[in-house]
Amino acid sequence: MAGLTLWYSADPDWLPGVFECVSMAAVVAFVFFSLPALFCGMQLNLIGRQTINLLLGHAAESRAYMCRLKQDPSKVQLVRDAQDAIDFTEAIAQRLRLDS
Repeated sequence: MAGLTLWYSADPDWLPGVFECVSMAAVVAFVFFSLPALFCGMQLNLIGRQTINLLLGHAAESRAYMCRLKQDPSKVQLVRDAQDAIDFTEAIAQRLRLDS
C-alpha cells in the first residue's frame, strides 16, 4: 500500500493496473482472514498456559497439605488421597503442556 502511494506520488498520471489491484486484494484478504485466527490462537495458547500454571499451583498446595497430614499418623488414608490427587493434577498439567 505504501509502495502504491509512493509510486502515485512520483507519477500522478499513473493508474493502478490489474497486478496492483490483485496484490491489494491479497493483502486485504490476509488482514481480514489470517490475522484474527492468528491472534485467537495466541490467546488460546495463553489460556492453556494459565490453566497449566493453575493446576501446578493446586498441586503445590496439595503437597503442603499432605506434608501437614503426614505429621499425624492417624490420617494415613488422607495422605494417600492427597498423594493420588497430586499425581492426577500433575498428570493433567503434563498432558496440557504436551498438547500446547
